[in-house]
Amino acid sequence: MQRPDKDIIRRVLKKKDTRPYTKKVIETALNLPLISLTEEPFVNSPIADWVTEQQGPGRGSTIPGPLAEPLFDEFVFHYRDIILFDDSKNNELIESVLWGCFVEPDYDVGVWSDIDPKVKTRLIEKGWSVKFLHLAVLYKDRPHLHMWQGLAVAGAEPDFEKNYPGASEGFISVIPTESCKEMWGNTITGMNQMAEALCETCQMVWHYAKYGDKHIVEVVPTKTKTKAPKKSSLYKNRPWLTASGPHILFLDRMPTTQKQGTGTHASPKPHRRRGHWKTLNHPRFRHHPQYQQKIYVKPSFVGPRQTTYEGNIYRLVQPLEERLS
Repeated sequence: MQRPDKDIIRRVLKKKDTRPYTKKVIETALNLPLISLTEEPFVNSPIADWVTEQQGPGRGSTIPGPLAEPLFDEFVFHYRDIILFDDSKNNELIESVLWGCFVEPDYDVGVWSDIDPKVKTRLIEKGWSVKFLHLAVLYKDRPHLHMWQGLAVAGAEPDFEKNYPGASEGFISVIPTESCKEMWGNTITGMNQMAEALCETCQMVWHYAKYGDKHIVEVVPTKTKTKAPKKSSLYKNRPWLTASGPHILFLDRMPTTQKQGTGTHASPKPHRRRGHWKTLNHPRFRHHPQYQQKIYVKPSFVGPRQTTYEGNIYRLVQPLEERLS
């Protein structure tokens, strides 16, 4: 399976003015879950349509309600969209590809030494969710790759960094590294907006994964890749060829080549189960913030949660609410 983000990874590694921890982040990214949505601009995708429908007419594609928990602690998000290109001389809507790698901020990439100490102290005191984000943006028909490094912060306090609609239910903000500020100078605001846009699009994906009509499925090859070829110059210059991170797909059922059985003990035909509300009252979830409250269990499909198909293993990624259905 060809890695869909290999072109942008190649460009990141070839860029001369990268930060010292960039290469380490890329090495990590190749082994993380990859969500790639590049078949069409995200604004025209079924996920964006679903978000707009949830918000109601006139709201546009914005975050639908409280922030949703990511399904992965660390992951890569790669998508195509139509965004505003602003080069201080003119601005226009242009098709672009955005690539972001989210890793834990305590990961050994040297990022904390590149963050204002006062900001670090405040983040620790507040206990907000913090990830280190490496962002790469490629505008269509423009040769230069734009990169940004910093922290992606999610919390529930409306007066941090900015105040946008829906902040009372949760906010998303980004904090560039000091070297990133130095590199971009007066145009850092535009890159901050790109980083925020990527984080907010991730939120739409997490909401869709939680409440939408399709499910997140991990796909990995049945044959594991050997480590020996990494020593050759070919694999050294093309590290994506030995990437081991799973690809993430949105499916309404697992692929299968098996014919439907018949008789009393035949497996049930794969079908959709309706979404419903359920009280979260099992003792094992007593520490969950919605314990003893009604939660929505999204529509699910009845069938195998893992299957092998055409040389790949498909495995369902289940949020808490789905495990309770």
